[in-house]
Amino acid sequence: MTVGNLGYYIREGFSGLRRGGSGSAGAVFTVVLSILVLGVVLLV
Repeated sequence: MTVGNLGYYIREGFSGLRRGGSGSAGAVFTVVLSILVLGVVLLV
């Protein structure tokens, strides 16, 4: 996963949160996963 892809997933996740609805659960998961991946990258 590249930094560009990570940024894309984060943007998609937040846009999903703004839209809400049935996609909000997936958006929350995407944001949490992105934060975890970013944390791992920073720790390495």
